Amino acid sequence: MPMEYEYALDSCVGSRERNEDRIVCFTRDGNTVAVVADGMGGHGDGDLAAEAVVNTIKECFTAYPVVNEANVTAIMEAANRSVLALQTEGKDMRSTVVALFLSDEATIVAHAGDSRFYCLDSYRTTYRTKDHSVTQLEVEMGKIKEKDRKNSPDRNRVLKSMGNPECKVTVHTLSSTENSGKGYLLCTDGFWEHYDDKTIRRMMRKSKCNSEIWLRSMMEKVASEATEKQDNYSAIALIKRRVKDE
Repeated sequence: MPMEYEYALDSCVGSRERNEDRIVCFTRDGNTVAVVADGMGGHGDGDLAAEAVVNTIKECFTAYPVVNEANVTAIMEAANRSVLALQTEGKDMRSTVVALFLSDEATIVAHAGDSRFYCLDSYRTTYRTKDHSVTQLEVEMGKIKEKDRKNSPDRNRVLKSMGNPECKVTVHTLSSTENSGKGYLLCTDGFWEHYDDKTIRRMMRKSKCNSEIWLRSMMEKVASEATEKQDNYSAIALIKRRVKDE
């Protein structure tokens, strides 16, 4: 049975002087695409890098709206080139990215860096991307616990980013088991560092699977916990709805 997707998106500057996150969600020929990009301010003009990423993905998919791994890979390579084209001496801008491509035939996630994708139902996380970061490696090696990642001195060190000539974006087609959740969440590290999976699921359940209520409650929680060091935080929440035959 075909699916449609109810979604909500939001982005906040946090305690920073400017917001270097960029987000977009759109439909084309019955397909839905959601993109979150987190510009890396330490490299200068991170907002321009993130904007180039989301704009290129939207332009490329609008021109050729096909959801398969070959096309998604080509789109992500084009997005990386768009950031490289902006770079000049002293302007080595970079960006993370996480992008979701949805059709009736496939669900594909592409990502580089530490912006995340989750697929969840009420009581379990059926799929979550693995961050391309130093702290992800430290968790896997048992050096730190997942809950302590935001306090690690390496928390901002990513191992993949758009704007790196060697960047190979991870592209993955979800299996039916991985894609069995009711909701999707894409977000930046400034957002997910406030959450464990259980809390995200509980808040989705409490919202009665309403994307706007779910996202608003999550954004409010981040705002209530924000300190003077709060990074930009952005997210897109999507809920699956089956299309009934008329």
